[in-house]
Amino acid sequence: MDNEVKEDFYWLSFADGALPKGRQFLGACIVRAASNLDAVRVAHRLGINPGGEVQIRGPLDLSDKMDALVRSGYFERLMNKEVCAEMEKKLDDL
Repeated sequence: MDNEVKEDFYWLSFADGALPKGRQFLGACIVRAASNLDAVRVAHRLGINPGGEVQIRGPLDLSDKMDALVRSGYFERLMNKEVCAEMEKKLDDL
């Protein structure tokens, strides 16, 4: 019997609504995890969870584009607004 846990890709976006407008976004990251809750734990373990509220999207269908993301350095890191926009543009160009 196969006990391997299936991991998918999750997008986590962090914000603090108590901060002034324009400063509420704390960052975003893409991690591999078994569930939404596991994705938050993975981000915390990697030191890329800045706190605040978290919004999660996933599992994401990144199978075709994941190699490009990993090679480009966007995986398992905390990204600011500028880096998120840069990544989005690169994904659109793939």
